[in-house]
Amino acid sequence: MKKILLILILISTYLLAKPTYTIALISDGKSEYSEEFENALKTEITQILGRDFIVKFPKKLYKDGKWDYKRIASNVNQALKDKRSNMIITLGALSSHYIARKNYFPKPVIATAIINPKMQKIPYKNETSGKHNLTYVSAHQALENDINTMEELKHIKKISVLIDAVLLQNTPSIGRYINKVFKKKGITVEIVPITKDIQASLKKVSDDTDFVYVTPLFQQTIEEKTDIYNTLAARELATFAAIGQDDVELGALFANAPATDNKRFIRQIALDAQQIALGSPASEQLVNFIPTPALSINMQTATAIGYQPNWEILSKATIIKSEQSDSHFFNIEEIMDRAVSHNLSVVASEHQIELSEANLEKANSYFLPQIDIGAEAVKIDEDRAIASLGSENELRADIYLKFSQQLFNQKVTANISVNKNFLKAQNHATDYVKLDIGLAAAVNYLRILQLRTKLKIEKSNLELSKTNMRSAMTRRDIGIGNSSDIYRWQTQISDEKKSLLFTHTTLQQSKHSLNSLLDLSQDLILNFDPVDMNNKVFMTYHKDMKEYFLDQTKFAKFESFLVETAKRNMPSIHQYDAIEKAKELIVESNNDAFYLPNISIEGGMRQHFLDVTNEFRENSDELDDVLPPYADNTDWQVGLFIRFPLYRGGRKSATLEASRASLLIAEAQRRDLINQVEKKVRNSLYQAKASYLSIKLAQSAVESSAKNLKLIKSVYNQGSIGIIDLLDAQNTALRASLIENNTRYAFMRDLLILQHDIGQVNFNLEDTDWKEWLESLNNHVINKDEDEDEERE
Repeated sequence: MKKILLILILISTYLLAKPTYTIALISDGKSEYSEEFENALKTEITQILGRDFIVKFPKKLYKDGKWDYKRIASNVNQALKDKRSNMIITLGALSSHYIARKNYFPKPVIATAIINPKMQKIPYKNETSGKHNLTYVSAHQALENDINTMEELKHIKKISVLIDAVLLQNTPSIGRYINKVFKKKGITVEIVPITKDIQASLKKVSDDTDFVYVTPLFQQTIEEKTDIYNTLAARELATFAAIGQDDVELGALFANAPATDNKRFIRQIALDAQQIALGSPASEQLVNFIPTPALSINMQTATAIGYQPNWEILSKATIIKSEQSDSHFFNIEEIMDRAVSHNLSVVASEHQIELSEANLEKANSYFLPQIDIGAEAVKIDEDRAIASLGSENELRADIYLKFSQQLFNQKVTANISVNKNFLKAQNHATDYVKLDIGLAAAVNYLRILQLRTKLKIEKSNLELSKTNMRSAMTRRDIGIGNSSDIYRWQTQISDEKKSLLFTHTTLQQSKHSLNSLLDLSQDLILNFDPVDMNNKVFMTYHKDMKEYFLDQTKFAKFESFLVETAKRNMPSIHQYDAIEKAKELIVESNNDAFYLPNISIEGGMRQHFLDVTNEFRENSDELDDVLPPYADNTDWQVGLFIRFPLYRGGRKSATLEASRASLLIAEAQRRDLINQVEKKVRNSLYQAKASYLSIKLAQSAVESSAKNLKLIKSVYNQGSIGIIDLLDAQNTALRASLIENNTRYAFMRDLLILQHDIGQVNFNLEDTDWKEWLESLNNHVINKDEDEDEERE
C-alpha cells in the first residue's frame, strides 16, 4: 500500500511539475549598457513566466555578434535551426533587422530593436507583424515627424544624416528611404556613415548643413557619442538626436522623444514572451512602442553654437544643462563684460560716436577743394540772337567745371575744432554709459544671487514650520496641546508659501532684467558663480584695502583720496570739459567774426561743344569790321576773393551773446557735476563702510537666534511653553538670516556703487596696476599727514 501511495505521489509531482521554457538570446555586440539591459530583461522574463514555466537562458545559446554583420547573420540562422530553444530574442538593430526579414520562422521570434518597419520593409499589419511566429518591438520612428520638428526650429535647406556604417551597408532600404523622404520635402540630404574612425567620419559633414540628424548609434560608447556632439558643436553645427533626450543629455542640441524608459520597454518584451509561451500567436502581438513626442534642448550646446531659442521653444521644451546642471557658469566679470559690449544703450552710444566722427569729417571737408562739374544747353529765340549782334547764339551747349579752395575762413576753422571737442565729449559719454551699464549688470547679478539665497532660507524655514506642525500634532495627541496650535501652524505655512512665491517671482523678474541688459532672450537661463567680497572685481580683494574701512584715521584720508580719484577719472567730468572747451571755441569764433575776413581762391572753365551761328552773323560779312570778334570755344577764369560780412542787422552781436551765455551755462553745469560727483563718492563710501561693519553684527545675530530657536523648540516640544514663543523665536531666526544675507550682498553692491562713483567699477587689476593704485593711496595719505603737521605748527 505504501509503495502504491509513493508511486501516486511521484506521478502527481511529475504531472504538476512546471515545463521548461528555453530562450536563446542574440546580441549585436557588447556595449556599455548591454550587460545591464540583458540582466534586467532576463530577470523580468523569469518573474513573469516563472509562474508557469522554468525559464532558462543557456549560455551555450547566447550569441554575441561582435558588431560583425556576417557573424550576426550566422548566429541568427543557427538559432533558428537549433532545436534546444523554444524562443529567440534578438537584442540589437542589426540582428533584429536580419531576422525580421526572414520568410520562415520555425519557432517564435521577438525582434526587440526595429527602427521603422516601413523603412526596413518588415511585415506590418494592423499594428502586428501578421507573420507566423514573428513579433517585434518598434519605436516606429517617423523620420517625417522629426523633419517637421526641425523645420519648426529653424529654416532648413540641407541636412546631414549620421548613421551607423554597418547598418547602412547591410540595410540599403534605410538609405533609400532617407533619400526619398528628404527629396519629397525638397531638402538636400547627405548621408554620413559613422565608422570606427569617428573623427574621420565627422569631417565628411558639410559646414553649410542646417541640421545634423543623428540616428541611433548603438556601437558607440557614451564617451564617443559625447565626443561626436562636442565636435559638431565646436563647428557650430546644430544637432538633432533621433533617439531622444538621452542624447540631448550627452550634448545634442535637440530631440523630440523622451528619455529611454527601459523598464517599460523590458516589460513589453517580457509580456510578449509570456503571451507567446502561453500559446498566443506571435503574429498577433502588438508591435508598436511609440514614445510621446517630447521636445528637449541642451542650453549648453545652444550657447556653444550661438543658437538663441525663442520663447515658444523654451516654453514647451525640457531644458537640459540649465541652471541646475553642470553647464557653463558665468562669473560677475563675464556678465559685466557682456553687458558693456552688447547692451543696446552702449551700442546706440557707440553709433553716436560714429555720427560725431562723420560731423568732424564734414567740418574738415569745407577746408578741402570744392569741385563742381556740369553741363547745360540753352536755346534762345531768333529775335534775341539777332538783337545781340552775334554775342549770343541761338543754340548753345556747354560743359563747365568750377572749383574753390578756402585759404582762410575763421568760422570753418573753429567749426573743425568744435567738432573735435564734441567727438571727445561723445567718447567720454560712451565711457560713462559703459560705466553705468557695467554697474547695472553687476548689481542685477548680485540681486539674483541674493534672491536665490533668500529662496533657500525661506524654503528651509517652511520645512521647519512643517516639522513644528507635526510636533503640534504630537502634542495634541499626547494631551499637552490642542488643535489651535495646528491651525496656527497651517496659517503660518500658508503665509510662508506666499512669501516664497513672491520671492520666486522677484527672482524671475531680476533674471529678465539682467537678460535685457545683456541683450539676450529674456527667457534664456543663465548660470552664475557665487561671489563674495574677496572677488577680484571688488577693491576689498586686496587685503590692504580692508584696513581703510576699519581704521578711522585712515578712513578720512581714504575719503579725500577717492574724491580726487573720482574728479580725475569720471568720464562725465571729462565729457563736460570737452563740451566747455567746444563752447569756448564757439565764443572765440563769434568774437573773431567781427574782425576777420574769409579768403579763398575760386575759378572755373567752360567748354562750348555746340555753337549754332544765328542768321544775323551769317549774313553780316560786310559788317565784320564793326562787330566784335568771335572768342574760341574754351573759357576760363580764376580769382582771389577776400570777403568780409560788414553788417548783418545785429545778428553777429546776438550770436556772440548767445554763445557766451551757453558757455556760462556749461561752466556752471560742470561745477555742479563736480559737486555731485564728490557728494556721491562721500555718501557711497560711508554707505559701504556701514554695510561692511554690519556684516559681523548680522552674523552674530544669526548665531544667537539659531541657538535661541533650538532651545525654544525643545521646550515647546516638552509642553512647557506655547506656540507664540516658538513662532517668535522662529521668525526672529528667519529675520536674522535674511538680514545677514541682505547685509552681505548690500556691502558688495555698495562697493560696486562706490567703485562706479570713482570711475572704475571693475577692480580686477594686474599686479602692477594694484601696486600703482596703492602707491598713489599711500602717497596721498603721507601728503595729508604732512599737511596736517604743517597746520599744527
